[in-house]
Amino acid sequence: MGSFLSRFFAKAHLEVHVTTGDRRGAGTDANVWVCLEDRDGNCTPEVLLDKLLTNDHERGKTYSYPIYDLGEFQNRVHKLRVWRDEAGIGDHWFLDWIVVEDKRSNTKHVFPLQRWVKPHKKYTMHEHHTFLPQHDPDPELRKEELDTKKEMFKYAARFNQGPLQVNRNLHLHTYSANYR
Repeated sequence: MGSFLSRFFAKAHLEVHVTTGDRRGAGTDANVWVCLEDRDGNCTPEVLLDKLLTNDHERGKTYSYPIYDLGEFQNRVHKLRVWRDEAGIGDHWFLDWIVVEDKRSNTKHVFPLQRWVKPHKKYTMHEHHTFLPQHDPDPELRKEELDTKKEMFKYAARFNQGPLQVNRNLHLHTYSANYR
């Protein structure tokens, strides 16, 4: 109870603003977590981004979450990790971006993702997140995403001697939230 009451009196040094995309089926009822990391590799504890008695992470909306416990985190935010689970009926989620507001230095740091977030997969986001392929700090994630897109656009013959078509069944399964 003490830690719960201390939040009413404590001052949050960081605030995370999460913007869900404005695509059909973009909002989620899943649980979403974030962990911030500074340049020295120090991290905040994992923070559940959930507002009490609020249906947050809805399509096209931005929600703000104060971070009270910084743990070992000391410096300017360098990167963050975000992930979700499969809780709730509508667990698909399209994350546009996250802005971290550092109230200690009065600065804001923008972390764009602009993609569908798969359940239980931790996405590492860097500030402004734009890299040439040869400079990407997470080449495994880039390769995985490219392989998924290659599978989405494979051609298949639906019937004998018919024309080749995009394998829509795989496409629907991979990004089913696009078609709700």
